Amino acid sequence: MSEPRARFELEVGHARAIAEAVQQVRGVAALDGGSFGSVSLYFPGERITGMRRPNPRDDRHLQINIRVDISAAPDLYALAEDIRSAARGTCPELQRIDVEFSDAVDGLSAAPSKE
Repeated sequence: MSEPRARFELEVGHARAIAEAVQQVRGVAALDGGSFGSVSLYFPGERITGMRRPNPRDDRHLQINIRVDISAAPDLYALAEDIRSAARGTCPELQRIDVEFSDAVDGLSAAPSKE
């Protein structure tokens, strides 16, 4: 794990790594971008859904929106802590991580439709 830098700017590589780490946590079905994709981080030519900066001037504060896989029977408090740990393990510069559970799905129903 690397040491936090004095001045930190969240970059697309950080965001991708955080998204991948969070999606590997047992009980996470998916990152959720909201009904119109408004919960997203925007970078030149790329959008990472399911995360946003509550304060655009503070890259050390991140909100992560999750669809919970209820078939894993998660304890939501423990799941939130696991998500924070996964995000911090990938990007130790994060000081505050807000986890919001936006939906609950059952296993295979978590997969996005192909319509």
